[in-house]
Amino acid sequence: MKEGNVVCAYKGTETKNIYGLGHANDLFVKGTMIHSAWYLSHEGKNEKNYEYRMGYMDLNYMESQSGDNIQTKKKYKEGKKYVFGTSSYEKNRIALGVKNRGGKDQIVTYKFTGSSYENEQILFDIQKNTDYKTLQCMEFYKKFYIVRFYEKPKGNNNCVEIYNKKGKKVKCVVIKDPVYNEGKNDEAINYKWEVESLCHYKGDCFYYVNYKPSTKKNKKAYLYKVNIK
Repeated sequence: MKEGNVVCAYKGTETKNIYGLGHANDLFVKGTMIHSAWYLSHEGKNEKNYEYRMGYMDLNYMESQSGDNIQTKKKYKEGKKYVFGTSSYEKNRIALGVKNRGGKDQIVTYKFTGSSYENEQILFDIQKNTDYKTLQCMEFYKKFYIVRFYEKPKGNNNCVEIYNKKGKKVKCVVIKDPVYNEGKNDEAINYKWEVESLCHYKGDCFYYVNYKPSTKKNKKAYLYKVNIK
C-alpha cells in the first residue's frame, strides 16, 4: 500500500492551528459524507478548555467543512473528557462515544441535518472494564462494537465489547496480538499493540488498524481483518 495523499482538510487544521485541533479519534463514511470526531484543547492561564466536536466533509465537492460544536464549552482541569469513537447509526442519526461525561462513559446520538448536528439523545452508559480500561474507537452494525485497550506492555492488548441497542453487553472478544518477527534486535517486539480503528466490511468480517510503537521511532501501522460473531 502506497503512502496516501491529503485529499482535503477540515477548517482549522492548517499547520499554524494544528496544535489547537487536539486529538482525532474516529471517522466513518455515509453516502458522500465523511464524518469525523476529535477534541479541541485551548490553553489557559490555570486550566485548559476542552471541548469535543464532530466535523463533516462532502466528497462531491472536496471542500473543507466544519461541523457545529456539540458540547457546551466547559473547562476541565484534567482534560479527561473526550470523544473516542463515532459511527453511522440509523437513517440520518450519528452515534458518538464519549469518555468521562459527568463521570460516565456513554453512547449518544445526534441528528445530522446536512449542515449541523442536533437533538442529542443518550442511548446508554458503557460498563466499566478494569482489564481493558481505555476506550479506543467503535463501529455500529446491528450492534455496537466498542474497542478497548489494555494498559500493560505485554499480552493481548485489545478487546471488542459488543452491546445491543438497549445497552446490554452481550459479549467481549479479545483481539490477539499479531505474530510478529522482525529480528531479535527490534526494540518494538515487546511493545504494546494498539487498535486505532474498526470498520465493518460484510457479514462477520471487520477490518482494523493495529499500531505498534517503537523506541527507535519507526512507528508502524498494520491493516488486519477479523471475524467477530
